[in-house]
Order: sequence, then structure tokens, then C-alpha cells
Amino acid sequence: MSVISAPDAPHVRSLSYLGQGDTRHDARNDYPEALAQGASRYQRGLNVFNAAKTLAQARGWTFNWRLLELPGVGHNARKMFSAPQASEALSP
Repeated sequence: MSVISAPDAPHVRSLSYLGQGDTRHDARNDYPEALAQGASRYQRGLNVFNAAKTLAQARGWTFNWRLLELPGVGHNARKMFSAPQASEALSP
């Protein structure tokens, strides 16, 4: 297992592949710690991406993360990975 220090993290290539319909509220997402990060998995994903981007810009770091959103799909792995966008998401 390798450990990445905070200044190196934005340099790492990362992908946030989010289903825009992943906004359902259910018992698995009702923990205060989760809700503090966003009202849904989709919102939390956006918040993490945007926070990392803001931090990288403030520190003058390279930001190599990508955000890819899939319209109309919620928390459904089959739909996420069978979508044409999955090829783009998984390509280097």
C-alpha cells in the first residue's frame, strides 16, 4: 500500500464518476457525518471534487482529477458501467 501525502494528492490522476440521479435519501445516508458532507451521494461527490479543486488552486498545485457525470442514473452499478460514458471514464 502506498501513502500519498496531501501536497501530492492533487497531482494523482483521479476520476469522480457520478450518477446525477443518485439523490435518494435512505437510512444508509442519514448519518450526521454523511449529511455534513452533502445531502446525497451525488452532492457529496461534487463537494469532494470541488473542495479538492479549490485546495489545489489555492496552493498552486496541479489538479489532475476528472469529473464525469451520468445524467438520469442513480445508485445503480449496472447502469453506470453499461453507459457509453463508462468507456470514457475508464480510459487513461
